[in-house]
Parts: sequence; structure tokens; C-alpha cells
Amino acid sequence: MSETATVIRPHADELHAAITAMLGDGYAVSMRQPWEYYSSYPIEELEVQGEGQSARRILFKDLSPAAMLVDAQRAKMEFQCDARREIEVYRKILSPNRLSTPDLVGAVCDQAANRYWLFLEKVEGAPLWQVGDFSMWRAAAQWLAQFHNLLADRAESLVAPAHLLRYDGRACRRWLDRAARFADGADVPLLHRKAVCRIADCGQVLADRIDALPTTVVHGEFYASNILVERPDGAARIRPVDWEMAGVGPDLIDLAALTAGKWTAEQRDEMVAAYRAARDCQYSDLSVSLDVCRLYLAVHCVGCSPSWSPPKEHAFNWLGEAIRLAESLGFI
Repeated sequence: MSETATVIRPHADELHAAITAMLGDGYAVSMRQPWEYYSSYPIEELEVQGEGQSARRILFKDLSPAAMLVDAQRAKMEFQCDARREIEVYRKILSPNRLSTPDLVGAVCDQAANRYWLFLEKVEGAPLWQVGDFSMWRAAAQWLAQFHNLLADRAESLVAPAHLLRYDGRACRRWLDRAARFADGADVPLLHRKAVCRIADCGQVLADRIDALPTTVVHGEFYASNILVERPDGAARIRPVDWEMAGVGPDLIDLAALTAGKWTAEQRDEMVAAYRAARDCQYSDLSVSLDVCRLYLAVHCVGCSPSWSPPKEHAFNWLGEAIRLAESLGFI
């Protein structure tokens, strides 16, 4: 959970107007409370009651620029910040393709008021990182491969309508340049500065390798904290959330995020094998390409902010990982 300078909760009347516009007259918000799982924007859990209807649980995410949390402001670069992206990803990609992501209840896009609200089904599931059953991690890898298969041929056509990011060599160089600027700070330890400089030296090689990889629509932050496992009737269902950073880029960036962390080689290989078996795009050098994307991911995390640290469930020594990967790939 992140901090915000001033959290301004939308007025109850405004929220009621949005709910009735989406669901119809007779619906009202009977309960609202902050939701504990959020990182970039405030989220509230709503209970919505209609006349003669069962209560519905809805998550309300305020994506308005003024609502962005302080930690997110520090970590994100300007090109990443588009309040319309997650809303349009649900409208143009996730809902039409009937994926297992949370159902879209509705949205408010009011450019004049600079108001962007997203209303989603509240999924009753546990984050993947809390699930001890390793078969669910393999299932998440399979879900990811099927998602990548579905959209690979249409990725470019979705960039503009869904406001998708670009995960490419240019973005990689931006993160490296930012990491280098942070490393120039007077209070930065010499060893950290030297390590960042070593990584920066391989920037063009890394950018070229990223640009040579096959692309599709990617989640962008396919970490275990953004994947819910729901068991409504005993059968598990993978339900990815948090599509703020969706974009077009190498598919293996998502797989790199899923497999990040302190896994054994055998466990990581199992997830990669599950992904590969379900993915239509066949790699002759998947392990090397995956390491290239792991390095991209590490560079991104190093460049986020000098004071930023990831959520504890995927906290990691990203600079050390970047050095290790760059060396093993022969980039430095």
C-alpha cells in the first residue's frame, strides 16, 4: 500500500450518480470502504443494492491523475501515465474477448473534469503469491501463453484505441538513463554507482535484443501479486488484475515477471515449460530470450526511483540481478 498526500474520496452523490448511470435507477451504494490491496491509485470496495436485487460487491478504482499515490508518482515516468489506459484495456481487449479477468461493471471518462473511474467485479480470490499449490503457478503460465496467443496478430491495431504502452528498446534506454541519473546523486554509494554504470554500458545491446523479439499485447506487471486464484466451486480459476501498465512488447517480459523471485531452477523450468507448451510462438533460444527480458525487467525496477522499493511479495535485489544477467548474456 502506498501513501498519498491527500486522499480525496469522491462525494457520495457523485458516486451514486455514476452507479445509477451504469446499473439503472433504484441502485444505491449501501457500503463503501477502502480496499487494502492497491499500489498506484486508491481503490474502494462498494456494496451496491438494487430494489429487489441481491447485493453486489464492486471495486471502484479512481484513475484520475489527481488521485495517483505519491509513491507511484515517484516511480512512474510521464510516458507511462495515461488515466484512460486501464479503462480502455477493459473496454477494447479484456471484456470483448471474454477473458477470466474481473468483469467490467462500467467506467466514467470525463475529460473536462479530469475524472477517470473504473468499476469492476470484486473477485473473491487469493493473490497467487499466497497460494501454496505450485500447480497454480503453472496454471498462471498457461493462462499467460493463451492470452499472448489470442492477441499477437492484433497487437499493433490495439495500441491507439487501448492507449497501450510500448515495451521496446527505446523504453529500455529511458529506464537506463533514469537509473544513471539517480546513481549520480551525492548520497549514492560508490559501489551502487559503479554497478549502474556497468549496466548502462550495455544499454544499446540490450535495446537491440529487445527490439528483435516477437511481440504481442502484454500485461506489463504480471507479478504474482497481480494474479488472483479463485475457487468458486472447487475448480481453480486464474484471474489477472491491475492492467494499468498494459502494452505491446515481447511476450517473455510477462513470463519474466511471473518467474521472478527466489525459485529453484527446477521450479522456474516447470513454469517456463508450461508456458512454452501452450504458446503458439516457438522459440529456438527461449532461455536466452527470457534472460534478455529478465534483464529488461531488472533495468526497469532499478530505474523506477532512488527511494522506490517493490511490494514485499516480489521484493528483490534487482541491481544485483541485472549485473548477473548482463554478465551471463555476455553484454558486459
